[in-house]
Amino acid sequence: MKYPEVEQLANTVKRLGLTFAIGEPSESLEKLFYRRIEMTVGDDTFSIPVMDEFEDVPDCKPVVMLQLVLQECEFFEDAADFSHWAEDVGLNKSEPVVVEIYNEIAGLVPKLRRIFGENLHAIPVFEIEFNTGMAKYLRDF
Repeated sequence: MKYPEVEQLANTVKRLGLTFAIGEPSESLEKLFYRRIEMTVGDDTFSIPVMDEFEDVPDCKPVVMLQLVLQECEFFEDAADFSHWAEDVGLNKSEPVVVEIYNEIAGLVPKLRRIFGENLHAIPVFEIEFNTGMAKYLRDF
């Protein structure tokens, strides 16, 4: 079975010529289930912290990596402020590294949205958490 949401992500990777690489390891990020990835589009490379609770980053599959980037954009966009964002993603807002992640994402989201547009969305988190058919299709893409 095909899922149009995943197909849209795959088409975006192809259309924009997106490439991804795993960024430098960071113990402070990894203890929070975050990993750094590098996304290149044209001449621009973005270093993006993404939540990798399900350890998808090591496979470095472009469609999955785009999913993780969009998920970070949406976590940020859906939160009213830093406190709500930290609570929504399950992080302790008093940890300095959490503030750093938030500030970094806050600076990246407008740039990323200019590239992707406002109508490209991540697959719903519950699909990933419950490893539904859509999530399996995404990971196998």
